[in-house]
Amino acid sequence: MRRGPALLALAFLLLILPAAEADSLGGSDLLATPVGALDGSVALRGTATHQVVLYNNGTAPFLILSRVIGDSGAFSASVLPASVVLRPGEDATVTLTVAAPVYSESTTLVLTVRIEATDLSAGIAYSGDFAVTTRLTGSSATDPEGKVLGIFENTLPAPFDSNFGAFLLTVGIWVLISAGLVLVIDPFLRSFAKRTATQVDDILLKIIRGPVFALVVFFGTINSLEIVGLPADWLGMLNLVFGFAAVLIATWIAYRIFRDVLVYYGRRLAKRTASDIDNRLIPALEKIGGVIILLIGTLSAVSYLGFDITLFLAGFGVAGLIIAFAAQETLSNFFASLHIMLDRPFRVGDMIELEPGVICEVREIGFRSTKLYWGKHHDIIIMPNKELAARKIINYVRPDRRFKVLVDVGVGYGSDIDRVKRVMGEVALAHPNVLKEKEFAPIFRLASFGDSAIGVTIIAWVDDVNNNWQVASDLREAIKKRFAVEGIEIPFPQRVVHTPVPPDARKA
Repeated sequence: MRRGPALLALAFLLLILPAAEADSLGGSDLLATPVGALDGSVALRGTATHQVVLYNNGTAPFLILSRVIGDSGAFSASVLPASVVLRPGEDATVTLTVAAPVYSESTTLVLTVRIEATDLSAGIAYSGDFAVTTRLTGSSATDPEGKVLGIFENTLPAPFDSNFGAFLLTVGIWVLISAGLVLVIDPFLRSFAKRTATQVDDILLKIIRGPVFALVVFFGTINSLEIVGLPADWLGMLNLVFGFAAVLIATWIAYRIFRDVLVYYGRRLAKRTASDIDNRLIPALEKIGGVIILLIGTLSAVSYLGFDITLFLAGFGVAGLIIAFAAQETLSNFFASLHIMLDRPFRVGDMIELEPGVICEVREIGFRSTKLYWGKHHDIIIMPNKELAARKIINYVRPDRRFKVLVDVGVGYGSDIDRVKRVMGEVALAHPNVLKEKEFAPIFRLASFGDSAIGVTIIAWVDDVNNNWQVASDLREAIKKRFAVEGIEIPFPQRVVHTPVPPDARKA
């Protein structure tokens, strides 16, 4: 270490610790400064630390050896660093750590930290002793035999006025609690739930019954083992495992409630609605929501164990960007499907026109593509949702399934138009699939004057779009037959050609 920062550190310690004095260690060039008073208190299962700062104020390096002198009894004591080389201008902190027992009477522990320093240039040895006092405190410090459930005084008669007696009583209490859950509380709650009109409480009881019982047994086991005076690190490990298991169990309960309650009733509600969007969104939400719950629960459990998940989250974000870039087509189709489901330009069963001559029935709307049935060629067209959402779509069933059929025909210039109008109207009204109501009555139109015929049109309303092709064919066939009966001519295309006669030919 550099001399400048070390001097500043030592000066700072001297300023904030006016009660402590920097003394020479055994007359050497080492300055030893206790950090605060070398006495303190510690609770049961707790730890206390005491520190002495050493600074090499000379020109020769020193080898520092530290050790604890004295009987620590039920406590455990260690000093670090046990050995270190301190060069000129460098400093080091010698730390004594005292760990209190699980059970003990109120007592005061006195230990000595001996620091031995050897001048590596001259070979001269120095030493110094520092007395450290630690008082044991805590509500259980007067109960060397432990407490029942860790709370109540052990009032059992001999020979059960001991850790073992308190342990047996604690185990018995937790067995009774577990038995009460299984034999009393659980049957009562199930009986109460059966009398209610809803099934939510029955499902919730079924979900939480097993996990709650497991948590009670696990916690009771740990609480009982604390009575027998297990080492603090063992108890810490058990509590860590219990917390980890509790997070996983809570995650499982949340997932089951989401799947068996929210999704279940969401599906039942979707069946009652006329819309099909909820029927398709709920399965997607089930998968996405389940993954999110399990991911959050797993990360929380790992974080509870003390692992830093920041790097994992950062890596997950980067991986998400990479996946999003690689799967941009899939994501585009997914969001296009959401647009189709929310905007609903068409539904399953609708008849739509993709382009002139391509009229299809919507069979299935998926999250990547939509399946269309093209009846003309008996084919299934699988259209990516991204492309379908960007197209101009003609929906034949909007605003309703009624449809207009236009039948064009040509009649001779010598035909009686009123007669033609009457015949075509009668033919249209005679068809069973043509609407007869006044507002939907067939309409006759004189469409054009052609080279060889007058173009006329009959416009008829059909009851369903699926019948429009059959109705159009039937009307053409019936008009052809009626025109033949009525003597109405459907002329062939013809052209009149006038050939001028030469003057010489006329004289002849």
